[in-house]
Amino acid sequence: MKRKVTLNELVDNGLLNEGDIIFHHLFHKHKISGRISAEGTIILENGINKKTPSEAAKYLVSYDVNGWTWWNVKKNGETCTLDALRRIYFKEF
Repeated sequence: MKRKVTLNELVDNGLLNEGDIIFHHLFHKHKISGRISAEGTIILENGINKKTPSEAAKYLVSYDVNGWTWWNVKKNGETCTLDALRRIYFKEF
């Protein structure tokens, strides 16, 4: 079993950057977003700071969510999930 990775590790290794916007289209109508902090946390639109993708998603929708697959981010012009970046981290680091 692979160890857990944190957003901070993705920031420290350049897979995420401070200020990157993460987003999710809720019901194909409303886009919700947050941004990545220098410390590798998620700052939601209302200023609330959450330590994990799942914690941030659950705060917004009030039920358990796998935040790694729920949140998207644009990297190099392409949209991908945080989970895709996490898989790159496991492969390269």
